[in-house]
Amino acid sequence: MTRGDREAPLVPDRTKGASVSPDVYFTAGYGRAAAYAEHGAWSSIVLADGQWQMPLLVRTLPTGRSDAISPYGYAGVYQGAGVTDLEAAELWAVTRDRLRRSGIISVFVRESPIVPQASPPRDAISVVRGHSAYYVPCLGENQNWDAMEGRSRTSIRKAERLGMKVELRTAVPEDLGPASPFRRLYEGTMGKVDAGDYYYFSDEYYAALLDGLADNLLLGLATDQQGDVQAASLFMRGPSTLHYHLSGSTREGARGGATNAVLWAAIKHANAADLAGVLLGGGVRDGDGLERFKRSFGGQARTFNAYGLVLDQDGYDAEIALTAERLGVAAESFNTAGFFPAYRRVEAE
Repeated sequence: MTRGDREAPLVPDRTKGASVSPDVYFTAGYGRAAAYAEHGAWSSIVLADGQWQMPLLVRTLPTGRSDAISPYGYAGVYQGAGVTDLEAAELWAVTRDRLRRSGIISVFVRESPIVPQASPPRDAISVVRGHSAYYVPCLGENQNWDAMEGRSRTSIRKAERLGMKVELRTAVPEDLGPASPFRRLYEGTMGKVDAGDYYYFSDEYYAALLDGLADNLLLGLATDQQGDVQAASLFMRGPSTLHYHLSGSTREGARGGATNAVLWAAIKHANAADLAGVLLGGGVRDGDGLERFKRSFGGQARTFNAYGLVLDQDGYDAEIALTAERLGVAAESFNTAGFFPAYRRVEAE
């Protein structure tokens, strides 16, 4: 697919301030890359002089209908401080009308835990509620060090004792190729945890991500004394936040504190760059090992929510009927709890 195929026909209002994005997940540079992961086309609704922004990936269904989803990560619907509740209701009405006129039957919204969000409409369907995401505010290097849990500081010291060399720098094309240490470690880590296909990204994704973010795509590496990379992480730098994006390590690197050392380098970088903080995200499930690891860096627990909106009930119900038929279940008994849109289920419960 060409770059042009990755753009949906929802044209943002070209008003003053519309080009200013509140975070990296709202930018076209990230959205065009995320389109490869979601098999969709990047688009954005920008209203009220940029005080209302909703980045989306529009996906075409086999029936010719379309649905939309927030780009992978943390975006949602940005509502600027100057927008009143009454104005927000009007902007929601404009947003929904524009989506319907574009043939979109439903939208899945992934909210940001750090960007001011528009309150979901009353008919929104809650999908994720109160999931933890960890944000490390830049307090100064010494204060950030003291704020970490003891086990995280111990891991960083262990990496230092083992002679790990850590660097954080702007990513270049060679860093993201199929045979690069980062890709090898990231994909190997996904294999170890039995991650689904969704978490494996294509060459086109990485090329588009680098093209879109340029100097704001950073690579962190921890290398042992033999010159072998033991941990590698990608970070995305936004206007005020450094985002922990993708990461992998060897078993030896994990035991030797290599990933901890890379994240500590990222926190130090964010402090030196006068950023407000580092968003580490959360685990797959609350309380799992990945969440405990991110929590150990002493950050604040922020809340991540996600919800769905049905814009065309007849179209939505028709898609559910088709999915139920394919899965061999009755449409009226189709269990859709905790999954949106329901018709994208691939197996019966």
